Amino acid sequence: MIEEEKIKMLTDLLREEPYTPSELASVLKMHHFTVEKILATLASSRPEIRCKSIGRYKLFWIKREEPEEIADFIKHLYAEPSAKLKILIKLLKSKAVNRENATPLKGFNENELKLLDELASKHRLVVTPYGSTYLTELGREIAEGAVKLYRS
Repeated sequence: MIEEEKIKMLTDLLREEPYTPSELASVLKMHHFTVEKILATLASSRPEIRCKSIGRYKLFWIKREEPEEIADFIKHLYAEPSAKLKILIKLLKSKAVNRENATPLKGFNENELKLLDELASKHRLVVTPYGSTYLTELGREIAEGAVKLYRS
C-alpha cells in the first residue's frame, strides 16, 4: 500500500509547479512507474490534478481554483442563499451588528425564530434577553461574504 506521507508530499510538490513522473520519482525516492501509477489513480479521483502529454512526456500539476470559479460552483449548487443565510443578510442590511442596533424579534416569523436559536448556538448571532438580535463578528463576515457571492 502507498504511504500517505508520499501522497501528501507528491500533492504538495504538484501545487508548486508541474512535474513529470520521473522528476517526482527522484524527489520521492520511488520508481517512476510507481509514481506514474499513483498519479493516474489520483488524477482519476481528484479533478484538480491535471495531466498533459507533451511528446513522450507527461506533465502533472494541481490546478488552482480561482475565487470566481469557486463562487460560480457554489451558486451552481445553491442558486439562492439558504434560509439561515437570508437571516444573516437581513440582519446585516438592517445594520444589526451590535447591541445598540439590534433588530427586534417581532420582525421574524415562526420558522425564522427557530433558525435564530440554531444560529445563536453556532455563534453567528446573539439573541438578547430584551427580545432583539444582532450579528456576531463571525455572523457579520459570513453575511458579507454571502452578499458578495449572491450579488455577482
